[in-house]
Amino acid sequence: MLQRDAADWHNEGIGLHSSGDYEKAIRCFDHALEIDPGYAGAWYNKGLTLIRLSRYDEAVRCFDHALKIDPDDAFSWSTRGLAFIRLNRYDEAVRCFDHALEIDPGYAGAWFSKGFALVEIGRCNEAIRCYDRALEIDPDDPYIWLNKGYALAELTRYEDSFQCYDRALEIDPGFSMAQSLKDLAYLHLMSSKRRS
Repeated sequence: MLQRDAADWHNEGIGLHSSGDYEKAIRCFDHALEIDPGYAGAWYNKGLTLIRLSRYDEAVRCFDHALKIDPDDAFSWSTRGLAFIRLNRYDEAVRCFDHALEIDPGYAGAWFSKGFALVEIGRCNEAIRCYDRALEIDPDDPYIWLNKGYALAELTRYEDSFQCYDRALEIDPGFSMAQSLKDLAYLHLMSSKRRS
């Protein structure tokens, strides 16, 4: 019987993760890491799988291991930031996205996620700049337009937010969240006009 190496276990774990069998995937990543504790990809994918299971603190520890091995992995930095978002630790998330963007300034997902974290801590103007950078890279992502619209609405810039929601709906006409947020922004606009 052939002995399985770390890559075999890692690849099986990826397949199980893709099929939604997260617990078995983690066991495969653990086998890979028993064989090769310096396997950054196995640490990363174990962390990603732990996020799927809402085990965010454990996920952060996995990304920490991956980053000790490969500190220039923008994906590990960014995904570590996503785990911090889930833990409501937004300042730490922003620092992770900053690391990712130092490594890869063209990483639209990191700009988007940094914007999301900034909105959560009330730094909407900075968030809008992040969304603008993400849109320079990926102008057809309706979620970036949606989140930029939300940040604008948080600043009571409702007319500007409508343009973002409209663009999200042009890209994805069935995007009900964009329509709902546009309707809500319209109600806020009408309410503010009645008060003035």
